[in-house]
Amino acid sequence: MTYEYKTPTISTKCKNCGKVFLKSKSKPTQIFCSIECQKGYYKRGQNPWAGRLPTGTIGEIGELKVAIDLLGKGFSVFKALSPATNCDLAILCDKKKLKTIEVRTGNGVMLRNIKLYKEKRVRADILAIVDYSKNRIIYYPEELI
Repeated sequence: MTYEYKTPTISTKCKNCGKVFLKSKSKPTQIFCSIECQKGYYKRGQNPWAGRLPTGTIGEIGELKVAIDLLGKGFSVFKALSPATNCDLAILCDKKKLKTIEVRTGNGVMLRNIKLYKEKRVRADILAIVDYSKNRIIYYPEELI
């Protein structure tokens, strides 16, 4: 007598498309029905140029977006000439104080931990996060802008 081994399966809902699929017990953490769904889910929150432009160019686009936003708010904006500086931009506040700004391209994870990220990794006065998934710019701390 021969026995055929069948891998037990569990039905679950795909995190991207919502389709119910069967996952094997050997992959208990599987949350997507296919590789395409997995790629689509993670690409959704990325900037529109990811994978097509060099990361330095994407960062420069983010800096220019922040500069345009700040100019629109009435600030005098200054840009660093070297890519290896402590900040990307500087603004003149109250015609006397110079505040430094670090610009980052962000996502949901960075936005949830924004205070911790700013305290540990940023030496500038203000952290500006360009969130392409919601087409917005978030400043931390907000009261400085």
